Amino acid sequence: MSYQMQRMVLVALVVGLGQPVVAAAQTPSKAQLQSEVERLQRELDVLKAQLARSHPQTQPTTISGQKVAHTSPTQTGTVAAKKKKPQSTSALTIGGGLVTEYQYQRPDNTGGHLILDYLDLNVHGHYGKHWIYAADERFSTVNIKNHAYLHYGWFAYNFGKNYQQQQIKFGLFHEPFGNLPYGYDSFWGSLAYYAGFTDHQGAGVGYRLQDGPWQVNLAAFKNDNLGQPSTYAGGVPTDGYHSDNGGAVRLAYHWRGNARDHRAVFSVAAKGGQLQAGDRQGSRWAVTAAMDGTWGPWNLKLQAVDYAYNVPRDAGYGGMLLPRSSIIAENYGFAYHMPAKGQLYGVSLKRSFPVRWGPVHTVSLYDDYGYLHVATAGGFNVGSVANPHRVGDVQLNVAGVEFAANPVYIWADVISGRNAAMAFDGPDDGAWHTRFNLAIGAYFDGTIKN
Repeated sequence: MSYQMQRMVLVALVVGLGQPVVAAAQTPSKAQLQSEVERLQRELDVLKAQLARSHPQTQPTTISGQKVAHTSPTQTGTVAAKKKKPQSTSALTIGGGLVTEYQYQRPDNTGGHLILDYLDLNVHGHYGKHWIYAADERFSTVNIKNHAYLHYGWFAYNFGKNYQQQQIKFGLFHEPFGNLPYGYDSFWGSLAYYAGFTDHQGAGVGYRLQDGPWQVNLAAFKNDNLGQPSTYAGGVPTDGYHSDNGGAVRLAYHWRGNARDHRAVFSVAAKGGQLQAGDRQGSRWAVTAAMDGTWGPWNLKLQAVDYAYNVPRDAGYGGMLLPRSSIIAENYGFAYHMPAKGQLYGVSLKRSFPVRWGPVHTVSLYDDYGYLHVATAGGFNVGSVANPHRVGDVQLNVAGVEFAANPVYIWADVISGRNAAMAFDGPDDGAWHTRFNLAIGAYFDGTIKN
């Protein structure tokens, strides 16, 4: 007899026990009724036993007021309690993506270039309620100078209220500085990104405390590249310069309006540490105030930064003196000069539109603008001390559109810059230069649970 049929018969028997049994031909006597009740009770006991054998862990019985599960259909006299095997809460998500770019910049008689930006492989997961981890490696023989880099790689321990109030994190992860986790909307990135003041990684240990709308982040970093010659983050000192033994602190307030899609994060942050400049040791510091607000389909990001890389006098590298008005930084392994001191201001505005264009479900228009005022007199030096080439303030604007057709995304960016060789839109000649970038990314992921 099937399980569903057994349940129907059992319900019918139970109901029948509470109703008068009436024969078709005559009214039964009291003795006949008693005999019929006893027969039905025996059948009911048999069905209960069959149900217990069919589902020994889902059919509870009651002993002294406590519910326990049947452990074996062969037990007699007593029913032993048995705990259910605890379910594992570990999960592993394996993902990645393939991103290609079409780039065009005048003068170019070939009609532009189609290149592999990167092949991405990543893992994310958790074990139990406390431990979480993530790692991401990117590969490209074209767009990454040393062919590969670790984008991020960390593990963290969550604790406190609801296992989310506090966290300790170890590894290579986002510096708590500015708008997190990014601070721009374009694929190309903002001027603050190339300067190292948003979407920047560091290698060390971090602590996060969430108390209502307030969030506090503390971090100590040994360096910002784990010794890698190529990195995802911009503004990483290289070629005679190296950041070391630093830290960061960030205080943020999360505001939520009456509507579900009205929210904003206001933050202030500071970071600093040592700067190795050739054969001398200097210092570095930066402070910022930032805001990331969403009102329905609109999003606005603001950031202001004041910073300094203090290069010691007479610092030498490779047999040459290092200029004090600039440092050399890298992104994707490609080096560029950036001002050693300055004030940077950034604004990003985005408007999203839900659409139904085949697989495309969202179209977003955006603009990322950054202005970097050089704080050293006469601009910053992008040449040598012996043959200086002074450059003035830097501007970068990236306007574009994003098409989201999950798992495929398309970004079309128009990049315009002045003295923006540090954002790969140069040269640094005081004139405006423009380039076009079309990026297509296809992403995948799958989760394994144990």
